[in-house]
Amino acid sequence: MKLSFINIIFTFLIRLCLLHVLMIFMNISHCYAQNDSTHYWEYSLEKLRQTEITTASKYNQKSFEVPATVKIITAVEIKERGYFTLDDVLADLPGFQFRNIQGFNSYVFMRGIPNQNNYIILMIDGVQINEINSGGFYGGAQYNLNNIKQVEIIYGPASAIYGTNAVSGVINIITNEPENNKKMNINTSFGSFNTFSFDGNYSYYDPLKQTGFSIAGMYKSSDKLKLGGETGDNNWSDSMENFETDNSFDAKFKYKKFTTGINYINKQASRTTNYKSTGTNYADEGSLWNIRFLNAWTSLSHDFSEKTKFTGKVYFRESTVLKNSVSYVLKADSLSNGDQEGAFRPNFNTGVELQLNYFPIEKLKIIGGTNMEYEEISDGFGVSHSFSQSVLPEYPNRPSILNNTLGSIFFVGTYNLLKKLNFTAGIRYDYSSVYKSVLTPRFGIVSTFEKLTLKASYAEAFRAPKNWDYTYGNGNPELMPEKMQAVEISANYCFTKNLETDAAIFYNNLFNGLVRNNALNIWENQSKINVYGAEWSIRYSILNFRFSGNYSYTKSLDNKNNQIPEIAEHSFNAGALYWITKKIGGEIKCNYFGKRKNNVVISETGKNYVDPAFILNTSLIFQNIRNFDFAIGINNLLDQKYYHTSNTSVQRYRQPGKHFFIKMTFHPEF
Repeated sequence: MKLSFINIIFTFLIRLCLLHVLMIFMNISHCYAQNDSTHYWEYSLEKLRQTEITTASKYNQKSFEVPATVKIITAVEIKERGYFTLDDVLADLPGFQFRNIQGFNSYVFMRGIPNQNNYIILMIDGVQINEINSGGFYGGAQYNLNNIKQVEIIYGPASAIYGTNAVSGVINIITNEPENNKKMNINTSFGSFNTFSFDGNYSYYDPLKQTGFSIAGMYKSSDKLKLGGETGDNNWSDSMENFETDNSFDAKFKYKKFTTGINYINKQASRTTNYKSTGTNYADEGSLWNIRFLNAWTSLSHDFSEKTKFTGKVYFRESTVLKNSVSYVLKADSLSNGDQEGAFRPNFNTGVELQLNYFPIEKLKIIGGTNMEYEEISDGFGVSHSFSQSVLPEYPNRPSILNNTLGSIFFVGTYNLLKKLNFTAGIRYDYSSVYKSVLTPRFGIVSTFEKLTLKASYAEAFRAPKNWDYTYGNGNPELMPEKMQAVEISANYCFTKNLETDAAIFYNNLFNGLVRNNALNIWENQSKINVYGAEWSIRYSILNFRFSGNYSYTKSLDNKNNQIPEIAEHSFNAGALYWITKKIGGEIKCNYFGKRKNNVVISETGKNYVDPAFILNTSLIFQNIRNFDFAIGINNLLDQKYYHTSNTSVQRYRQPGKHFFIKMTFHPEF
């Protein structure tokens, strides 16, 4: 029955696409031509193609000029699709897979390499939000998606620009800028699992004084997915608790070429899903993981001439597991009163970044810069114990703090030949008081014709061991940075201003990967992963109709040619949005991922893999109804029972069945 329904949906989408493809050839125009009759609801592929980004090379350039695969998610898409988390945003893109444990964190795999979120750099306004101690970022609902101008995703190694952790790619969340006059949005939403959110943002800009500011605040809460009893493979009791509460605040002030900003995030979540409680001493309620992120930065730019521009940035970063965290609760029994363990882990980073852009002639761009940082990193957790299931632990003492100084210098040069061929070369040298020196190069070629853009690139990247990697267990001072070499060839073809497609093939070679040696109780550089991949995307937009789809093939193998766990070979995503009127639209989209090898055999199934899944989501959108926007949606419309892989004692993780959301936005006119 489900398969027949799926066939009906795809038949409808294909027929609808064919109908609108016919309309293309009735109005064929150059890919870069201007549209003189654009309706306000039309999604312009042309405009998106001309959007400038800064993440790829740290200066403004259009996405088709970057010698790498680039994806841009706009505020319009975030609004229309009712995204609630960053994971939701990334799930509709090619090359992304996930391990969502429905708990205090979720994990994002980019182009076939499983990790603890420490192979991707996540930034807000160009400043990293990765945890300083581990190098990984936190997935979840703590990012204010309603205060985003756009999300820029750069695929592939980027250590030549960003240094450590930029292995699989870089994600940069660009928050709203101060705008002309005044702008305000107030948003609220609620849905299944007692999910609720409320946020607002306000911006003001005076063009005469070249002064403006923007502020935004957010509150989110959810009980997430209840996994008690059979729903969670009997890993937890029916009384399990599983919650997440998030608060964030963003502010930005701009005066001429001086900008200062702050991003604050406080995330509180249960750690219940990290441990199996059935048949163990772990309790499935009472835990709390409270982590705070704080970024504060100030930047100043100065144009010495039309050819020379200087930018300086000073920033402060904090990522601290707060003292009220309870990492686990042990149940009382006949032998003990149980226990609660408190955890505390402060980490701080202060940095200065200086950059010089020099464009001596029209065909040549040279970017050079230096970065200096000082870190105070916890050697481990400060812990405390209550030795009672019913008593909270005292706040832990401050753990031992290790210092780390980092310095780097990088250069990137781009030369344009005959206005059709761009050559890019870059190199970065990093020196750390912990992991010493690393040199990372990158090279790229971009060839642009009338409607076709071809790209080829080679890049290297590294992930440096953190202090606690060296000191884990019995300690291993001989650890070396994990490294990756990557080759990519891609093409983008713009049939018309309404229809474009792109494709990429790539090879990633990760070596010196860290593996835990349980016998010696240390980390070692033993892992090697080879990834052979291909990605294809298509986008079509005309008048009141929009369609996008993508397919990913990912073959991840170890040094013995065995399949890497947690990575599906095949996945695809598709979505269609149709505006019935100027104010009412409907969207249907789907996500599919294939069979994935699990790290262990699953007791419930007797299999060592997680079955494939097809997820269908739909929503109805109402815009500009007396300054209000509404969205009503149902996710997992077919109520698909599906799971994600695991690397914990819990063998697999159930994902949500059919659930709904309602979202309302108020945008007053000034």
